[in-house]
Amino acid sequence: MARESRATSRQPNAIRRPHVYSLVVPRTEDQGDSDFSFELEEVLSAPSVPSPTALPKDADSPDHLQALELISGAAQAMQMVESHSHKIQAKAFELLQHSRSKRIEASQQIASLQERLIASEANVEQLTKRLAEAEARANTAEHWLRRFHDAINTAFADKRACQPDKVSSAA
Repeated sequence: MARESRATSRQPNAIRRPHVYSLVVPRTEDQGDSDFSFELEEVLSAPSVPSPTALPKDADSPDHLQALELISGAAQAMQMVESHSHKIQAKAFELLQHSRSKRIEASQQIASLQERLIASEANVEQLTKRLAEAEARANTAEHWLRRFHDAINTAFADKRACQPDKVSSAA
């Protein structure tokens, strides 16, 4: 009983409820598909602030002090939210600069690869021409070798044909 009376004496007529502020910021494609989120938890001592006309004239009254505490707590919460907002903006700017530099780097790599591709295509054309010339020379050489081979075979065949006649006439 004594604990309950102390707890209720600390809490004036208002019910104390924690309020959670949440901010969700989508991530960029480089960072993945999940959402970047944070929670700023600020426990406020009362759900609402009394109007200034409802405040007593006495500056030392508990209601007046409670209202000032609420206003102070709200100001601190706003400062925390603003501070975090600045951090998020700085991070977003940093990510923007990083993505711009990556895009420029990728564009330069693409340009370099396109130049290499054009050079490779020119090299392919040149090598194709050289291959065709080499195949033509090889075909010509094969044709002449076949003619020489046929000429040699014909000459030896004629010579062999003449030799048995000489051997038979000698016998």
